[in-house]
Amino acid sequence: MRNVSDPRQVKADARKAKRAREEELADLHRLMGEPWGRRWMWRLLAKTGVFESSFNPSGSVTYFNEGRRIVGLDYLQEATAECPEEYLLMTQEANARHRAQERDHDDPRDPAGLTPRSGHDSDPPSTDTE
Repeated sequence: MRNVSDPRQVKADARKAKRAREEELADLHRLMGEPWGRRWMWRLLAKTGVFESSFNPSGSVTYFNEGRRIVGLDYLQEATAECPEEYLLMTQEANARHRAQERDHDDPRDPAGLTPRSGHDSDPPSTDTE
């Protein structure tokens, strides 16, 4: 057991905690500095319900949702405080992916969006002759 009255041990513990925190922040910067890391963080934030309401008519479901959301809010706060430029880039990338998905499902020949797209935006050649 540690002796909290020993100033040397207290100082050593403080140095150890500081190094651990610096490592956590370095990990966050590496994560947010890569496209795959920003996609992962965005999925984490979405899965924890950060961008939606926690409310449910069942109180126990609301409590569960809010607990999950608090975890996401902790990550959101850390990302915005430590990596503001990367956070902004992450939201722009997520919005671009969302618009692309909407565009892929906005085929007038398939209003329900059930037909898989071929991966390109061009329409098939028209067979109409004028």
